Amino acid sequence: SQEGRTKAMEALGKVFDEMAKEKKDHTDKLDKAGKQAVSDALAKGDALMQAGDTAGAQAAYLQARALANSMGDREGRSDSLAALTQNMAEVAKEDAAKNQEQENYQRVLGQAVNAAAKGDEAFLSGDYASAQAYFNSAMEKYNALHDTQSAAQMRSKADAAASKLGDTLAQKYQADDTAQQAR
Repeated sequence: SQEGRTKAMEALGKVFDEMAKEKKDHTDKLDKAGKQAVSDALAKGDALMQAGDTAGAQAAYLQARALANSMGDREGRSDSLAALTQNMAEVAKEDAAKNQEQENYQRVLGQAVNAAAKGDEAFLSGDYASAQAYFNSAMEKYNALHDTQSAAQMRSKADAAASKLGDTLAQKYQADDTAQQAR
């Protein structure tokens, strides 16, 4: 009968509507869980950035991007790309600071080595005042580099130059006294 068919069609329509609603609810739950996973990965990356772990942050941002890509989440993709871009800028800034620090260290070390070499030359030529000044300069530079062993060596050399300078001056004064007494 027509009425039986209509009721069957209505019942079948209700079943299909219920199935569609369940599928939509399931899809919504998956979408919400996926967005939460992207959000969690972004938050983890932000926390790692705050802690100074740029490599860990980058991994978390890449994970967020991969999750967003797999779900077709445009907002999550955009947020993770922005976070990755900021992360890469921070890494570049850190690398530049490390390079500058290394260049400064090498420059000061070169100055210390040069001053020590000039001190050695002056000492060997008998210019003890210059030797002492060069050794003191080298000592200051080594101290600035926290190289206490080299600084101590420079202190010993400066002391030796000061001692030789004192001996030389004493000999000169003694010679001058002897020359004046002879007149």
